[in-house]
Amino acid sequence: MSQSFTPKGIERYLEGARGLSSAGLGWAMVLTYLRELPALARSVGQQNALKSVDCILLVYSRTDGATAEQVLNSLNAAQRRLADPDLFVAYLDFLSELVQSAPAGIAPIVTRIDRILSELTLDGLRRWALMGVQAHMNDSDVQRRYFELESEEGRSLLRSEADGTVFADVERRLSIMDAAGVDMQVLTLTAPGVESLDPAVGEGELLRGFEPA
Repeated sequence: MSQSFTPKGIERYLEGARGLSSAGLGWAMVLTYLRELPALARSVGQQNALKSVDCILLVYSRTDGATAEQVLNSLNAAQRRLADPDLFVAYLDFLSELVQSAPAGIAPIVTRIDRILSELTLDGLRRWALMGVQAHMNDSDVQRRYFELESEEGRSLLRSEADGTVFADVERRLSIMDAAGVDMQVLTLTAPGVESLDPAVGEGELLRGFEPA
């Protein structure tokens, strides 16, 4: 626990548990929170991890306890896929925005978040969700089918966002560059490269011809 939270952080961690309990979410969810949040804090930092409490309570206010618990259960999978504290906070912001415009979209996304973020960047997920919100704002049933991937439209647009390639690592590097005020990154490649070498040959054998006389 001490490796996850500072003394002040422990106070806020316990306040979060009391907040979930006071909201009526039940002891099972409070215990899940107490069990899962320390690992999350080690990965994204205590301040970012504790922001999840506000997101969960907002989702609960717009949906129900089951959906709020699904959000809680999605957090560690999301941070593993995003692999960046700033992107994790952006994920919480995305859920907070989505629940206010399309509450029915939350559960289908968070229950599939590990698979979705293996195929899409967070920006891609946000674009796909926004298309569903805007296209079916006045038809809740069609919107539900879109997010549940029951409609061909929802499936095809998700595939088009995936586009066969995941750029999560690139997205993470760009966020680090933005935070550092770096506008350009230069990548260099030596010639010849190592791609033509036989991996079955040991490194000692490969280096033998380069030993000084």
